[in-house]
Amino acid sequence: MTEEIIKAIKEAEEKASACKASALQKAEEIVRTAEATATQKELSSADVCKAYANSQMKSAQAEAEENYQTALSLAQTEAKKSAKEILKNADMFVSEIVGRITNGNC
Repeated sequence: MTEEIIKAIKEAEEKASACKASALQKAEEIVRTAEATATQKELSSADVCKAYANSQMKSAQAEAEENYQTALSLAQTEAKKSAKEILKNADMFVSEIVGRITNGNC
């Protein structure tokens, strides 16, 4: 009977050892798969972030160009308006000077 108990204990230990080895092997496989998946996702995320950054940069550049053109257009309109006013005022002075010269009132 003692031999049977010892034999049963040895068999149980062997089964436990085999079970432990199998579990360790599965755990290593799971870790390798998880690391590969993590690496793949990291690279994929980097690509997505890079594409998003490029998209945002192009969008910002387009918006900046549009704002620049709008500001330039407003400045040109204001400059033309100012130039017209200056020429209008200059015409009055030129007319007055020409009038004085032609009338002999210099």
